[in-house]
Amino acid sequence: MVGTYPAPTTREAMETMTRAAAGCGLRTLPDGEVGDRLDWVVKVINGLADHPDLEMVKEGRWADYQDDMRFRVRRGHRVDPETIDLGYAAAAERSYREFTELRQATPALEHTAFQVGLPSDLAFSFFSFGPVPAFAKRGLFRAALAREVTEIRTHTGDDAVFQIELPVETVLAGKPPGPLRGAMAGVLARGVAATVTAMPRGTRFGLHLCFGDLNRKSLVYPADAAALATLTNALGRAWPAGYPLEFVHLPLAFGDRPPVTGEAFYRPLAGLRLPEGVRLIAGLAHEDQSIGDQRAVLGMVERCTRREVAVANSCGLGRRDRELADAALARAVELAGT
Repeated sequence: MVGTYPAPTTREAMETMTRAAAGCGLRTLPDGEVGDRLDWVVKVINGLADHPDLEMVKEGRWADYQDDMRFRVRRGHRVDPETIDLGYAAAAERSYREFTELRQATPALEHTAFQVGLPSDLAFSFFSFGPVPAFAKRGLFRAALAREVTEIRTHTGDDAVFQIELPVETVLAGKPPGPLRGAMAGVLARGVAATVTAMPRGTRFGLHLCFGDLNRKSLVYPADAAALATLTNALGRAWPAGYPLEFVHLPLAFGDRPPVTGEAFYRPLAGLRLPEGVRLIAGLAHEDQSIGDQRAVLGMVERCTRREVAVANSCGLGRRDRELADAALARAVELAGT
């Protein structure tokens, strides 16, 4: 379960996902990120309009990837990370209580951990300040994320897995021509590692690579999985000791477009080198592709990676209506039984 689910309440979202995935061995369960969290970072960035040290330089309604907001620091001001409230700690405190109640009442969840999705600091900075200032300003969000993760862990301890969501890193990794991708991936991976080490030692993590899903549209449509493999390998090499990495999730469908059915797309995954014990999750489940084609794609991925993979949707389901989300979830469960 990647994250968002279009249910009216946290409890209904978790119960729906749990019922649908009965027997699939869920390792983690998100709270569905319901309400104004369904639109990922939009609530947080919209809220920056009221920050006294920032001024808006571009208005946006988030109708597409060009219709975003942009901010800058007011002349003569500085932004204290303590004044940036991301809202994840407050939401997790409420949701974790409901999660533990549900787990206590559901034997199948006995060994399931609570999953908390967190956009990377670069993602927050990129969509707040724009591409050029993003790298210089990411420290504001890194500090805010570290503060909120620390607070969440006062409630969950080691019972939470924090999923870092990497759409900006995933898209940027594919921008350079092939010979330069390794260098770019290394820079991006070291940035993620720096974010991780700002958190309390022992915090459990997963990584969600992502091509975007704003209004169910991908930001890019890659020609093959080469950039995914390069970035994943760089993340594995840069990953710091003392911070358990439990899974890497790769997006293999693209918003409203299902996975490519040609095996050449997946051949670069033969070069994947994940650290030992890290699960690979193939985000290929899609409601608009036949189950036969979906199973064929799953077979291609497993042949190319030479391993059995877990399956999921390519992104959270919150940008779908309930009917489509239910169909997408059912497809993931069906594939998990393949």
